[in-house]
Amino acid sequence: MVKPAVFPQVDAIRVPRSREATPPRAGRSEESTSFGKVLDRALHKVDGDLKQADQAVKDFLQGRLDIQQMAISLERADLTLRLLTRVRNRVIDAYREISRMNI
Repeated sequence: MVKPAVFPQVDAIRVPRSREATPPRAGRSEESTSFGKVLDRALHKVDGDLKQADQAVKDFLQGRLDIQQMAISLERADLTLRLLTRVRNRVIDAYREISRMNI
């Protein structure tokens, strides 16, 4: 007889409850607060990466940093800034699309 396969990782997965089952919350919702916090953290991350890249250039010019480390720092700052710009553009596009909807 063949033993059935047991996957404890699959059993540990929790299925989220549907939104219909949860009652509406009064006041500010948790989702809007968490989105604001995520956005705030992302802005601080981009700002920190830009400041770190600026410091890396200064350290390179003073001979305290290798060119590879400076290039990595500059590339990280560039990528995070591009990502932030794309997210901003998507949010603006979504806002414009919603504002054009007829109610």
